[in-house]
Amino acid sequence: MQRIKTKRGLRGIRPLSIPLSLIVALFILFGGTMAWFIATDGKLNPFDTGAYRYAVQAVDVFNKPATPPTGGETVQKRVGAQNTGDFPAFVRIMVHPSILAEDGVTILPAKIGKEVLIGDLNTTDWAYGGDGYYYYLHALEPDKSTTQLGQDLFTNVILAGDLGFEYDKASLQIEVQMESSDIRRWNYRQGWWKTTAPQSAGALSSIDSTLAAQTVA
Repeated sequence: MQRIKTKRGLRGIRPLSIPLSLIVALFILFGGTMAWFIATDGKLNPFDTGAYRYAVQAVDVFNKPATPPTGGETVQKRVGAQNTGDFPAFVRIMVHPSILAEDGVTILPAKIGKEVLIGDLNTTDWAYGGDGYYYYLHALEPDKSTTQLGQDLFTNVILAGDLGFEYDKASLQIEVQMESSDIRRWNYRQGWWKTTAPQSAGALSSIDSTLAAQTVA
């Protein structure tokens, strides 16, 4: 176990493979230590649809720093998607952080952009839908990954350096959930929004229009 100092403590990350597109990456913050537990199998269960093999997996890569990071320091964590199947796919990803105080009971604020920062959020190839998900704005082609294309959702995270004393020895869990759909009309709408009708309000309206233009009959 490697221990690590942060301004308010940061300890570890652990991507866990869960069937049907759920990957959990675990960071544990200890005031003074960081233990790294790494499991990199994030593959979804592939399945066949007719002549096509449909298989999309999340890209969730964490690079252990050579020296213990401090609060406010950038930590490399790459999040995106990879298409290992035979058919193009649409992708959306939810990033949900939560922080538990040292007592193991108290839930502390853990908002992206405040307590948890994303250093290089890609707002060119991804768009936030206002529903908790970031939507990839392209059809991800077979044998391609957002990493290869230089279009990952983000590649680093930062624990804010000005957190209060209540964050000492707290634990931060970041859950990365990916969902994908083939690009047949209107499968993504049915799978994600339970309708075939166009989205007509907010950020989802623009996202839907962008995806709709890339569907196939």
